[in-house]
Amino acid sequence: MLLELLPNVPNTTLATQEISSAIDLCETFLQHTVESPAAHLVPPDADGELDLFDHSPEYEEPPTPIRTKTAPDCLCGIDDQHNHALHCINHKAVNLIVNTHAAIAAGMRKALTFPRSPSIPNLLLPDVDSNPLTSIVGRALLNSSPAQLADSVATYFIVYRLLRWRICPTPETHYDLPEWYRPSELQKTWPHPLCIDLLAWPKLRNGIIPIYEQLDKLRLSRDITESIAVGWPEAEPLLVKDFRTNSAVLNPKFEEHIWKFSNWRMGPLWALRQPRFVDFVNMVESY
Repeated sequence: MLLELLPNVPNTTLATQEISSAIDLCETFLQHTVESPAAHLVPPDADGELDLFDHSPEYEEPPTPIRTKTAPDCLCGIDDQHNHALHCINHKAVNLIVNTHAAIAAGMRKALTFPRSPSIPNLLLPDVDSNPLTSIVGRALLNSSPAQLADSVATYFIVYRLLRWRICPTPETHYDLPEWYRPSELQKTWPHPLCIDLLAWPKLRNGIIPIYEQLDKLRLSRDITESIAVGWPEAEPLLVKDFRTNSAVLNPKFEEHIWKFSNWRMGPLWALRQPRFVDFVNMVESY
């Protein structure tokens, strides 16, 4: 099992009021039910590179975090060492996971569900929706995100999906993760912060975990953020109009695009700043 470090949560039983508060936030959102994720399938043209990963259909329970008094560093890019924990995705996400799982285990509420995909407006306005996941991920990306909008939306999309599975561990939420984004064996067995699990590249995740404490974490975070390139064609619109609701929605082709592992690349800046990790990611063709 993955042993994660949970900052600022004591080694004692979570307070009932604290648990109820977290679940109440989720239940407020659940009043606005959306379509079931089970109705969605893997994009049919997912590329052959996925043959490198385990295609086993068996569902796996997500790793269970443990609580500790230690407040770890993370890769969220906060300069002030988490003096403002509300901006730290590691802190907020793990707290939500632990609190909601503790509440469910205590029989306080029924299992939680979230929309299959996040609301795009929440990327810029993370507080306009009562969905706690979009608030967590949206706030983190407002603080530190790739320069290109398509790269930011792609990051927002898959990070949301991963956290959704961690909070609501069901076969459907597990199936909604690209195979290359599911935890590796090393991730399941080696203690490390949750934020490493959010990186798109399996080899990079596995490469960082054993030497994590030796790394310049803030620099690594910045280099990852500034190098991500999913290669969305400029001629293709990122948003399209949904004539049923008369609103702008994410282009359906975009999800198919970012589902392909080969489209998750790093730009030339990555090779200059992190040369030892070049072979752990896909590089842009110009490299």
